[in-house]
Amino acid sequence: MTTNTNDVQQTIYSELGYKSMPFPYTTPATLEAYAALVGVSAPNPKTARVLELGATYGGNIISQALFNPDATFVGIELSQEQVEKGNEVIANAGLTNVSLIQSDIASIGSEIGTFDYIIAHGVYSWVDDGVKEALLRLIDEHLAEDGIAYVSYNTYPGWHTMEEVRQLMMFSNRDKAQFNHKEKVLHGKTIGSIVGSQILKYDNLKERNSKFLGALRSVMQKDEYYVGHDHLEPNNDPVYFYQFNDHLEAHYLAYLCDADLTLSMVRSFDADIADTLDKLALNDHVAQEQYLDFMLDTTFRKSIICKAKHAESVTYDMGNPELVNSVPMRTIINSFTYTILFNEEALSMFENDIVRDTF
Repeated sequence: MTTNTNDVQQTIYSELGYKSMPFPYTTPATLEAYAALVGVSAPNPKTARVLELGATYGGNIISQALFNPDATFVGIELSQEQVEKGNEVIANAGLTNVSLIQSDIASIGSEIGTFDYIIAHGVYSWVDDGVKEALLRLIDEHLAEDGIAYVSYNTYPGWHTMEEVRQLMMFSNRDKAQFNHKEKVLHGKTIGSIVGSQILKYDNLKERNSKFLGALRSVMQKDEYYVGHDHLEPNNDPVYFYQFNDHLEAHYLAYLCDADLTLSMVRSFDADIADTLDKLALNDHVAQEQYLDFMLDTTFRKSIICKAKHAESVTYDMGNPELVNSVPMRTIINSFTYTILFNEEALSMFENDIVRDTF
């Protein structure tokens, strides 16, 4: 990544900020469970060393560190402002097992050590090819031999339609050099709303552009910080699932499954889809998942990976209908994640302190 691009992204963070939050499907305990489902052993999450790339101000790993006091968490973040904010939160919380470091991914050296789990949520699609290379090289070099990594990214074919929205917003700002990034987001959303409203006036246009309207509506409803980072970053480079897998293989890494197991356990769909996928790519679960992405118009993937040598221990046949058809995989996995049931205002309805604290 060039210094100029770094400066641009630092400015974007400064102007927009970012809501850093926990992602339950990135926790070491969840990644260990997913690995176990496909027959791969993983390090003990309670005592693991965990690295997060693109950690912002630590909203994901700070909470993990709080509940796993015997584990160690390190976050790498490009934005100095985010790092300072996060380390202040960590100090105020009195946590000693988590820290944030300001660096770009390409500059991380061997001194950082080896990690049992590596998390890269929302990074791969938003950096240039050089940083993509650095990211996977880092995982290859710094992931423990039996370690598990998580990488999420925008994916085609579904993101083709979202890309139309991105291009519309970028086009609307092509002559707005005087705008800061937040102003560009607001202007892009305004123009998007005008274009969408115009399409809705005509039934034939509404029918012809239904996918675009759906994508446009989704973006218009998102917070400014999200739109600014997801749609108006200098780099937004989705890939097809098979291309990501090719990139993994070039770095001696292997794909295990997606955090959304409905994309990996193809037999969880009806028998007709599963039989068709067998005909298209018998015994090739990566190819089957790519065909499924075309059928589902998938826009986002959360890939769980490990070193290629460790993947040789996989004992669970994800393409075997006898193993998969009878198991409600998504129900099982959902039980591993956390859901916010009550917000602060709703909690006030509980008069008993113990009950309220529990919720």
